[in-house]
Amino acid sequence: MTEYNIKEKVFKTWDELYFLLELTSSKTNDKKVIMEIMKTQLSKKESWELCYERKEWNPINEIELKIDPSNILKSLILKWEELVIESYFYLQQARKLGGTLGHKIGPIWSFHKREKEKYENMILKLNIK
Repeated sequence: MTEYNIKEKVFKTWDELYFLLELTSSKTNDKKVIMEIMKTQLSKKESWELCYERKEWNPINEIELKIDPSNILKSLILKWEELVIESYFYLQQARKLGGTLGHKIGPIWSFHKREKEKYENMILKLNIK
């Protein structure tokens, strides 16, 4: 991304979150919670990518993510929090522009906020190999 585009940043962060979910899934024996989260995240992400006309798909750079293998769950929660914050910034940008764009973007922020709060404690209790 050559210039800062908040919509693309939200979707890039969402890709990184999904990558971390996949990584966590491969390192835990309790896959039920992670698979449930992955299923919900993927379905919402795909539908919103179509709705919001996502234009860029960049590969995930593991080095850029700075994943601490000994604390993957912390990395996952922090990435999810980053996604909540980025989607909130996107919502504020839309509100500033006026019109009904904020009504379309508000569900992205509320979805991430609600899902993170719902699963955060369950994620932190997972056993990692």
